[in-house]
Amino acid sequence: MKDFLDDTDLFIKENLDWILAGKYDDRFSKEQLDKMIELSFLYNHITIENDALKFEYDKLQINLTNLYEQYSDLVYQIGKEGVKNMIITTITSQDNFKSGFKSFIRDKKINKIIDL
Repeated sequence: MKDFLDDTDLFIKENLDWILAGKYDDRFSKEQLDKMIELSFLYNHITIENDALKFEYDKLQINLTNLYEQYSDLVYQIGKEGVKNMIITTITSQDNFKSGFKSFIRDKKINKIIDL
């Protein structure tokens, strides 16, 4: 996982609660914050091992297997960052991810109301 996520990604992953709490609202646009929340949710719910990436939230799963075989040639064409962005786009565009993300946001809002 460390190789997949750079320092910025790790910051986004580790600061989800702060982002949701509005601690960075004065530093980023709404669009940037929305993207950070989506990415943080993704990064907090993926595992990478044995040439496979798994997104898992609640009972939803997305599995990408044979990553090296699928993307190794592309690294030379578009670079490691480009391949990472392709993988992220592949996952975040799937209905399972969108459904999980909506549930996550809903649950966070409900918990915030309950905690008041």
